[in-house]
Amino acid sequence: MSVIMIGIQFFDGWIGTKVSRLKTVGPNITAIANAIVLAVFLMA
Repeated sequence: MSVIMIGIQFFDGWIGTKVSRLKTVGPNITAIANAIVLAVFLMA
């Protein structure tokens, strides 16, 4: 489920590039943070 949500956030950030560069910051930071947390969780 987490992988799907991370993918959706990256996709949302990619769509944001069509509108404005500032629209990409939020979804991409959230996706990166979630990917890091998922990696830490899987390593533990």
